[in-house]
Amino acid sequence: MSHLGRSADADLYNLMHEMAKLVPGKEGAERRREPRSDFPSVERIAPMRGSNVPDESEFFEVKCRDLTRNGFSFFLSDRPDFDSLVVALATPPETIYVVAEVTHSNRVQSDTPKFAVGCRFVRRMDY
Repeated sequence: MSHLGRSADADLYNLMHEMAKLVPGKEGAERRREPRSDFPSVERIAPMRGSNVPDESEFFEVKCRDLTRNGFSFFLSDRPDFDSLVVALATPPETIYVVAEVTHSNRVQSDTPKFAVGCRFVRRMDY
C-alpha cells in the first residue's frame, strides 16, 4: 500500500472539509486547532494489524462523534486494541477508504460503558 501523493492528499483534505460543512457546527469556544463539527453518522471501520490491509469482512459499524479536516472520533464499547484503522466513509455515490491513527481513547459517561476514540487521518487508500 503506497502513499498516493500530493494530489490524493489534497483531494482527501477537500473531501473532509466538505463533509465537515454538511453538519452543523458546535457553538461556543473551540480550543482545538481545527474546528470540529458534530458528525452523528454510522460509518464502518476495520483495525489494521501491522501493514496488513484489512479484509472487507473485518469492517464493523461505529457511531461517529465528530469530524474535522484532519480526523474524526467515534464510540466503542471497549478501549481499542489497535493503533491504526481503515475507515470506509460513505459519500454517495462512492465509498472512500482512509487510513487513520488512533490518537486517544477516553471513557465517557453514559448508560453503558463506552470509549470515545479520536483518530488522525493519515492517507486515502484504494480498496
